[in-house]
Amino acid sequence: PDDILVVVTHKPELLVFTNRILLCANNKIALDCPRDAVLGKLQAMSTQIATGKPAMNTSSQVAQQGGV
Repeated sequence: PDDILVVVTHKPELLVFTNRILLCANNKIALDCPRDAVLGKLQAMSTQIATGKPAMNTSSQVAQQGGV
């Protein structure tokens, strides 16, 4: 469809209704990808934090991991 709806949220459960996510960090676009790609990258970051590995915390670090 040609319809566009912009959703601004901190609630991840709403992301299932989207097909593309623009993630902002430090006032910059950190990721601009299809939903599943962004969620996968966020899951990987969460796993890094849980395992004690250094977590990415800036938009430039996120971009280095495959963002824009």
